[in-house]
Amino acid sequence: FVAAVVPFQLYFAQEGRMYTLSLFWATLSAWALWKTLNGARPFFWALLYALTVVGGFFSHYFFVFYLAFHVVYALLWLIRNSDWKRFAYLGFAVLALILAAVLWYPIYQAQQHGVSVDYHFAKGLKNPLRYLTALVWQPLVVIAGDNRLERLFYIPITLLLLFCFLLKPGKAGQEEKFSLNREGFLLTWIFIPLLAQITYDMFKQTHTVVVDRYIMLISPAVCMLMGFGLYRLWDSGHRKATACLMSIMVLLGFANTWAPSPFRDEHNKKDIRGKIQWMTHQARPQDLVLVNGPPGAPGLAAWYLSKSKPEQPMLYWMSQADYPTPLPSPDLLKPYQRVWLFRERANNERGLQQVKDYLQRLYPHQTQENDWFIYSR
Repeated sequence: FVAAVVPFQLYFAQEGRMYTLSLFWATLSAWALWKTLNGARPFFWALLYALTVVGGFFSHYFFVFYLAFHVVYALLWLIRNSDWKRFAYLGFAVLALILAAVLWYPIYQAQQHGVSVDYHFAKGLKNPLRYLTALVWQPLVVIAGDNRLERLFYIPITLLLLFCFLLKPGKAGQEEKFSLNREGFLLTWIFIPLLAQITYDMFKQTHTVVVDRYIMLISPAVCMLMGFGLYRLWDSGHRKATACLMSIMVLLGFANTWAPSPFRDEHNKKDIRGKIQWMTHQARPQDLVLVNGPPGAPGLAAWYLSKSKPEQPMLYWMSQADYPTPLPSPDLLKPYQRVWLFRERANNERGLQQVKDYLQRLYPHQTQENDWFIYSR
């Protein structure tokens, strides 16, 4: 129920990227880890755990930080239970992951070729207060971006659910030992990847944009903790209060469905599709529309509009450091008297400046609007 109305989940459910797939592997691997250490047939669950860990690694490199939670919890479990046989079963996953990493290493090297290492250099250390706020506060309330509706959803409900955990459990809470293990497992799930990420950032003096990825991996644990809070409130006899709280969550979740969109940039909430659509209608058939941006929303919008208006020449240029797209040749641009350049946020601002300088040499006259540049001969 919680996952169905959480705005963050609704937002990323519309993303055609690897984040939701990583969430699937995170959830399944956590379940397999729990069953390996606490359930029957640990060998079977250990094999499933190995498959899910490899799947998560191949979905996103950030999954490595998430695996720190598995290591820490397994060690804490071993200290408490001293069951070396079950613990040893997890070695299958370690061997499988090492083998997968070795086989994948040549592809990783190819991906890293040409990466501008100093792009994110010390970005987190320049503003440490903002950095720690983003990594600590946002995951606790699962806020993505600066959407007021999302803050309205999470902040009061998080406080209410924290109050619910202070209530004395009813009859259904009699297995207190298991409950503590379960909730401790979820809290470890939330905080250990955060500490691993902070350690990495401080050691490497970098700060990549990882808040959304981090929240995606820990969001199942947050949803389950919220569910336990609702259950504790219901189990304590506050049935009407629980029903009212769930109704508020449904209404705010429904309201948030108007905010997320696969054509809306996750950082500044700009309607990319609408802006590019206006630009294509203003351009003449002999003009070229050049869409700049990172993967995701700008590319989807450009693809959509190229299908809906095939007579308008369009070109998508991905100006980011790790996957640089070659600039269009002068011969390709020669038939066009004007080029419209969409001024979208780029993962690599120097890449954006590169294409602007290139167009300036070919088209000396430039007109700047709010979200685009017009270059003409």
